[in-house]
Amino acid sequence: MVPNGNFEIYSTCPNALGQIRYAISWDSAALNPDYLNSCATYTTYVSTPSNSTGYQKDCAGGGGYAGIYVFNAGIHNEGREYIKTKLTDTLKQYRKYVASAYVSLCNYCDYAIKSMGIYFSSAPVYSTNSPMGLYINIPNPQVKSKIQITDTLNWIAVRDTFVAQGGEMYLTIGNFSTDSLSDTLFVGNRGINGTYYYIDSVTVFDTGLMGVNEFKEQETSFRISPNPNDGNFTIEYKIEQDAIIEVRDVQGKLVFISSLPANNTSSSIICANLENGIYLLKISVGGVFLQTKKLVVAK
Repeated sequence: MVPNGNFEIYSTCPNALGQIRYAISWDSAALNPDYLNSCATYTTYVSTPSNSTGYQKDCAGGGGYAGIYVFNAGIHNEGREYIKTKLTDTLKQYRKYVASAYVSLCNYCDYAIKSMGIYFSSAPVYSTNSPMGLYINIPNPQVKSKIQITDTLNWIAVRDTFVAQGGEMYLTIGNFSTDSLSDTLFVGNRGINGTYYYIDSVTVFDTGLMGVNEFKEQETSFRISPNPNDGNFTIEYKIEQDAIIEVRDVQGKLVFISSLPANNTSSSIICANLENGIYLLKISVGGVFLQTKKLVVAK
């Protein structure tokens, strides 16, 4: 339900900071969030994997992701950036949804926080008129991180299940807590007196009112071809609802994530950056894992 949730589709290759609008379907709700993409040169400061705030490979094996400041130690409750998008469908009252975004702390940040959140609303939300980006006061966003996100190497999922009030059609990502409630953690003098997170692989799925057993009873089938492969392969499948695939290495690190639309029967997957080895490919619907397949990469 999230258009361009992997930030891969753009209208223009970014060539400077503050150009989140170049990522199709995404925009700012405060200040000037960044759009980073491998199409950009390093001198623009918005290239991937290397850029002005550090180094991070794309979460899903592509080339694009967003970047936002969520805490500024020098400006009380200000200096906040938020990104927003309009969902492809309106959330239905009393239905359960699972929402997820993967985030990673920039290498040069002095602080990490615990209060990253995803907020759903019937109308777009914006920061109040402040020259420095006053925080958006949402005490209880539907999805909120449960841990301090300090990892600069891996992508960490901010994910939860919630029941919609009905009519929600906008999604906003950022830190909706005051500085005092953000549960900040000093991680070292690294150069940026605040917190800046990369954001990728944003998804929202309708789980209806079904439980785990009901998901497992659905008619599902998956086949990877070829397997072994060189990191490029096809998944043939039959599912009743849109699904997510995650590829993880033997240590459990997420190396690729993508969606499988229910209205298709096959999907070509490109994971050319995977090294030779054995991986686990997990298929889930609404946060419930249906199957796990072994994926062998041998180039």
